[in-house]
Amino acid sequence: QTKIVHRLTLDDGIDFLDTILGTTSHPGLFDDLSVQANTTLVLKGFQSQHVDSKDSFDRRGELIDVLDTMVTKGQFYSTYENSTKDFLPRIVGCTQRPPQYFTERCGQDLKATFIKVPSFEQRKSDIQAIAAAKIKLL
Repeated sequence: QTKIVHRLTLDDGIDFLDTILGTTSHPGLFDDLSVQANTTLVLKGFQSQHVDSKDSFDRRGELIDVLDTMVTKGQFYSTYENSTKDFLPRIVGCTQRPPQYFTERCGQDLKATFIKVPSFEQRKSDIQAIAAAKIKLL
């Protein structure tokens, strides 16, 4: 049973990639999480195709490659340990794409669960109900 949940927004993750993936001198978040079988990692997909620089674009590709290996093989490459490690936490991906998008591209044996979450713009009809609920809380 999952006891700990970590949430990672991929757009924000680009700014902290060394913290997430680690370096040769310091382990990253994925190094620390990899051995925690009682943990869930919730990934919120990229909300924008825009990047600020070529370096950000390259780093985004680096993160995508790591996540691809995690969801298809249940492993990741630890820069700190210079080796491939099993990644034990459950992975849940929140995305604007349907789950079939990932199974068609990555195969049926994914080590992650994907949930389609429509963008806020697509849920504009819900704004009035959300506002009413917030007002009741106040």
